[in-house]
Amino acid sequence: MLSTYISHARGLARTDASGIQRIPENAVWVDLLEPSLEEERMVERELGLDVPSREEMREIETSSRLYEEKGALFMTATVAAKLDTARPESTAITFILANGRLITNRYEDTYSFRQFISYAERHPQACISSISILAGLIESITERIADTLERIGSDLDAVSINIFEVDSGKKGSKRDLRSLLERIGFNGELNSKARESLVSLARMLVFLQQSSSVTLTDEQRQRFRAIATDMASLSDHASFLGSKVSFLLEAT
Repeated sequence: MLSTYISHARGLARTDASGIQRIPENAVWVDLLEPSLEEERMVERELGLDVPSREEMREIETSSRLYEEKGALFMTATVAAKLDTARPESTAITFILANGRLITNRYEDTYSFRQFISYAERHPQACISSISILAGLIESITERIADTLERIGSDLDAVSINIFEVDSGKKGSKRDLRSLLERIGFNGELNSKARESLVSLARMLVFLQQSSSVTLTDEQRQRFRAIATDMASLSDHASFLGSKVSFLLEAT
């Protein structure tokens, strides 16, 4: 699905661009969600750039994920998705900054994107430029990861109490160790995907701020530095939770 967004006085406005042959001149954000080959080619033709394919987005080499080409900035990050389900996943999302526009290519409709779009539709300041939209999306992803880490920490605390609680002397008291192992393992996997996202996004921010293809204002640089600081703190917390997962597994 191809969607284009324009910025107006009331906020971000979406236009379903499926089937169109031209990108609106005033479109500040072009979003490709599970695009068809025709949609991908149309965007490439209209914007004069090569959108990475799904296979190319899965490349793990930094040179394949973060690069400049024909004055455009290509940045692919690994983002945790389906964090509220029994099977969390990691998905690759490509962010492209070119000619004052943000182009995103993704194959998962993540909660973070939906949340940002809902917010930007009512807050004009969130979508005044492609840079502000990019920053808003990254902040939304970061907040989602922070909420996930908080949930992991709370559940691990509950598991810890269950493992180490002092037997009150009640007869027949027992612990379901298999269930505890499953909970610990699930939280460990969830934490791993969250930390992977933080590391990937942090690398992307460093690349963005060092790029010569994009001119950032002092305010924008300060905003990205604040996001990077939050990510570093969350990454440290994820490392702590990883250690706690290992300890609880051994104890169980």
